[in-house]
Amino acid sequence: MTLAESPLFYSTAEAAKLLNVSSQHVRNLVERGDIEARRFGRKILISKAELSRLQGGAFPADEALTSRNENADTIRELRRVLAEAQRLLAELDG
Repeated sequence: MTLAESPLFYSTAEAAKLLNVSSQHVRNLVERGDIEARRFGRKILISKAELSRLQGGAFPADEALTSRNENADTIRELRRVLAEAQRLLAELDG
């Protein structure tokens, strides 16, 4: 299965199958906070990135995607810090 073919989120049943545990065990781990998940009404969804973390990076194509996202987040944060520094310098000059 390629990255484009794999879903971004998995149900607890799908996650359980991938992790080779029961659905109830996955739900218990979510309730304890051991697995990061999102709730939509009664439905619990687990991200592909979280499953990759749990499997020790078993979705190798996701590492590049995660890395790109982290780089984008870092660039956004650097731009924010730079803008703040420029604003403070302008205040000192003015």
